Amino acid sequence: SFNAIALLSTGIQRAFSKEEEVIYSNISVKHRDKTVLYDMKIRLLPKKQGQIPLAGIFLKENRGIPSVDALGEAIQTYDVSKEAQQRIQDLEQSLQFHKENLQATVEELETSNEELQATNEELMASNEELQSTNEELQSVNEELYTVNAEYQNKIIELTESNNDLENLNASTQIATIFLDENLNIRKFTPMFPRIYKIISSDVGRPFSHLSHNLLGVNPLEMIHGVLKSNRNIEMEVVTDLGDCFLMRIQPYHIAQDVFSGVVLTFIDINAYHAEHTLLQSVLDTMLDAVIIIDEDGKILQCNPAIEKILGHKKSDVLGESIEMIIPSGPDRKHHAGYIQHYLKTGEAGIIGIGRKVEALCSNGDIKPVHLSISEVKEGERRFFTAALRNLGESK
Repeated sequence: SFNAIALLSTGIQRAFSKEEEVIYSNISVKHRDKTVLYDMKIRLLPKKQGQIPLAGIFLKENRGIPSVDALGEAIQTYDVSKEAQQRIQDLEQSLQFHKENLQATVEELETSNEELQATNEELMASNEELQSTNEELQSVNEELYTVNAEYQNKIIELTESNNDLENLNASTQIATIFLDENLNIRKFTPMFPRIYKIISSDVGRPFSHLSHNLLGVNPLEMIHGVLKSNRNIEMEVVTDLGDCFLMRIQPYHIAQDVFSGVVLTFIDINAYHAEHTLLQSVLDTMLDAVIIIDEDGKILQCNPAIEKILGHKKSDVLGESIEMIIPSGPDRKHHAGYIQHYLKTGEAGIIGIGRKVEALCSNGDIKPVHLSISEVKEGERRFFTAALRNLGESK
């Protein structure tokens, strides 16, 4: 019946909750149209490790003899109303307990849900920021790619320019060295070891550590002078092997009127000296006198034959006017005018034409000579070369 079921449920719950034996007596149960009294005992069974708790239910028909426990006390008699009331109270307490737990759980879930909602909003905001940052990084990456491409082109251009300079320095056959503001070696051309004892590992070393094979000069002192004055120095130098070079020292320009370091160059002029020596030998051995004058008629150069023909020493005529070998008369008086007239009008007159004239000797005698005049242009300057050939004895 319902009462028996409720009693059994209550007894089992009490036995498990209080972990003690529960005994009910005088439980009325209808059986075959009559009411029979039973005693019920609920006992917890011994536990085994790993096994769920079990309880044993024992029913025994009550023959009317009052039941007592081991201490002699009467066993609890089952009262339906009382047990039902107790059962209701227990259920109400359990319901209240679960209700409170459920309410606490709901509140915790609501709090967690609010926290999750806030976290979700923060994550969405962070995601938007990350998206914006990603777009910015993408833009920066594109800019960096463009800049990198530009730098790659610049590197290619610089490499080509450097190769061009290296080939230019090698092809010019000019010994050159570049020094920084502390006179440390920056770079030098392949021809420079002809003048200085230097190897590639010397780059970065002080220039003063190097030794040279020049005679009678100290380039280091001259370099210090250039750094102080910012003026170029140019002079011919000779090595201990007899090679001739044109040495040029000039400041290293990095901007307008801004200098940082020095450039030292040596130009091989052996071929020039050989040609000059050959030309000088030709002039020195010529029988005709050769005189070179400028636009003002000043004698710049002549050969020894002038002394043989006119008796003038070379040292006496250099720097003097050409009129010193022209006898007194119209030609001497108007000689300067002849030159200026030619320079202005281009009318050649006797230039390019040989003719017989008279020349004044150092002793005052007048000697007939054959005169040939030619013009030489060097840039914007003009020079005139006069060749005098002896035609006879002096008067």
